[in-house]
Amino acid sequence: MRNTAHAFNEENIEYLRGILGDYKVETFLCFEATTENATSEDEKTYKMVKKCLEQMEKFGDNRWWTSEDKKVLGYYQLMNPILLVPFDKFHEALEFLLGRPVWTHEMGLNYEGLKAEAERAFNGKQDSEEQRAESIKKSFEQLADLGKPVIGVVVE
Repeated sequence: MRNTAHAFNEENIEYLRGILGDYKVETFLCFEATTENATSEDEKTYKMVKKCLEQMEKFGDNRWWTSEDKKVLGYYQLMNPILLVPFDKFHEALEFLLGRPVWTHEMGLNYEGLKAEAERAFNGKQDSEEQRAESIKKSFEQLADLGKPVIGVVVE
């Protein structure tokens, strides 16, 4: 019944209980033993939890998702394709790492640019004020390019 679960770190399973809830983790733990009664939602939950655990295992002893260091959290989550922390915690950490506001549309439209910026910041080469202002400007230009109305407000 718990063969799959035993393949994963128990601390990681407990961590996921805290962010996903007991029901989803229990569904994962019991899924293989009860597949004949499993719903499509159970299968979806099983696959999601398994993906998270597989991703966590790749980091070995580096359990960055439990870090209180916002730079560590923002950097590793941005570089990781699977969200392992609550989105609001990641978003706050990413803004802290980059030293500027980050809008959610940037994560889809400028992912590679954010990764490059985060790489520099994580390695101690924070972008200058001009570079950060340019990143913000580019972010709004991306919205305008999509035909989304953008209203600029200058505050002094």
